[in-house]
Order: sequence, then C-alpha cells, then structure tokens
Amino acid sequence: MAGEPQRHVNFLFPTVVRTATLADPSAFNARLAQTIADLRVRVPGDVPDSWSCTLYTTFKTANRLQMEPGFDELTAHIEREANAFARDLGLDLGNGPLTVRSCWVNIYGAGHSQEVHVHANSLMSGVYYVKAPAGVPGLMIHSPFGDEMLAPEIVEQSPATMLFDEIPASEGGMILFRSWTRHSVRPNPVPGERISIAFNLS
Repeated sequence: MAGEPQRHVNFLFPTVVRTATLADPSAFNARLAQTIADLRVRVPGDVPDSWSCTLYTTFKTANRLQMEPGFDELTAHIEREANAFARDLGLDLGNGPLTVRSCWVNIYGAGHSQEVHVHANSLMSGVYYVKAPAGVPGLMIHSPFGDEMLAPEIVEQSPATMLFDEIPASEGGMILFRSWTRHSVRPNPVPGERISIAFNLS
C-alpha cells in the first residue's frame, strides 16, 4: 500500500451569524426604552396561537414598528448593518437594498422563553438588545442537523459536532442571520427584563 492518505475536514456549509455592537448605546437605548414603555401601555402583548412560550410580544399586535415614530433611527441602523452583511455574504442585491419589512418588541421576564423557530418569508432576520441585565439569556443558534434520530453522544464540543451555541445578549448589540437559521431563547433565570426588538428584512 502507498503511504498514509492526506486527510482534511472541509466545513462546506457554515451557519453564518453577524454581530454588531454600538460603542456607547446608553442615550440611544434610553430613548428606545421610553418609546417601548409608552408602547406597552397602549398595545397589549399577545402571543400567537402557534407559540408555546410565555413573554410580552407585539409580534401579533404591532409588528410594523419600523413605521412608527421613535423607531426610525433603529430602522436605519438595522438596514445599514444588514446590507453590509449581505455584501459580505456575496448576496445579489440588484433589486435594491434590504429593507425592514416587520419589526416587533419582545420582553422576557423571569422564566420567559422562546422555542426553536425560523422566520419564514424573509431573507434576513435579527435582534437588537435595548435592555440586557446581567444573567439574562442570549440567543441560541441551533444546527440545522440537530434533529437526527440516531445522534451519537458528543464527547468533545467543536464546530464539527456542536448542535447549538449561545450568543450573549448585550445592550446595544445586534445579531443578524439568514432567516432560515434555527434559533431560540432559553428561560430567563433572573428577575430583570430582557428587552429586545426583532426584525425581518427582504
């Protein structure tokens, strides 16, 4: 037999996630927090029937916040970051830049969570953190191969074997991903509220 073969592991289809954090978000987030507080007074939270989690969300009651006063600066920030990400991914934006099509508030109190899901009918999605006290959960990103019926036990976590990873929540931080990316939020273990704004672009 000839010598030992040369071996190499190829990572062909990675799940790509972009993060962007504002250098000093305190004043910006304070304005957003007040806008959200006002929104919360007049808009009831209502979880869609298909969800099995508990949280305050305007996904069903006010999911076009990009059209409302107080969210225009955030919308511009989202679109800048999303289009830069699209260019980095090599996406063809010949029909025009990505635009926010839906946008809503999610507030996770103690014990609140969000099950694994994707965002249908969109090209790119993400979340921006307005409030993230110490100890709140981040965003869980799940492998598209995590539902194997005969998955072997993992003895060492690595990019080749891990089935999920958590990106920490940080105030002023934004997480962007392709809308088919499976993601979730584990139960909030602390009393403080985790306030985020989720969005879709196309």
